[in-house]
Amino acid sequence: MCIESEAIMEQTLIDDLVKGGYELVDIKNEKALLLNLKKQLEKHNGINLSDENFRLILNYLGRGDSFEKANK
Repeated sequence: MCIESEAIMEQTLIDDLVKGGYELVDIKNEKALLLNLKKQLEKHNGINLSDENFRLILNYLGRGDSFEKANK
């Protein structure tokens, strides 16, 4: 049985995802995380979100307990 480090396994997964067409993003803080979420929502839904609409989405996603949030 071959044993590899977690770091090697993680890098292999990242490399495979990038080869499969996923975009590698560098997220350093919450602001960057939220900007990426907005970008992805717009990209995958073919829309442009106003700041107000994005705020409403974040409000919706933030409601409920952990189980309810995971289901959304």
